[in-house]
Amino acid sequence: LAAAHEGEVDFTMEDIDRLSRKVPVLCKVAPAKSDVHMEDVHRAGGIMAILGQLDQAGLINRDLPTVHTATLGEALDHWDIARSSAENVRDFFRAAPGGVPTQVAFSQDRRWDELDLDREKGVIRSARTPFSKDGGLAVLKGNLA
Repeated sequence: LAAAHEGEVDFTMEDIDRLSRKVPVLCKVAPAKSDVHMEDVHRAGGIMAILGQLDQAGLINRDLPTVHTATLGEALDHWDIARSSAENVRDFFRAAPGGVPTQVAFSQDRRWDELDLDREKGVIRSARTPFSKDGGLAVLKGNLA
């Protein structure tokens, strides 16, 4: 809300409530699910896979521009592991924790043997098999607020 206010965008608590009722929970990460961490989300395709599932559910505007591609749809077609067969994309998401503390970026090359592509019980779910059908945020009004 603060960012919308500063950007003079008309975005209210009612918008948050409306979105929460429409957008399913497709991914849970610690502390919400104690055995799932960001490296697990990355192995499942990361943010692009989450956006890809929302796209398949018809909840994404594919025509929006991004900083790295002409449109979000173009980015999803390339980077969503559910639809891309590009080996460099699959290799990117197979990056695994090295297990060795380091201060040097890109100084290890461990890879997972397999990606997490299970959208029914995996780290990232499809809109057909979400953790929750709604977003889980509740906007309280009146005496409850």
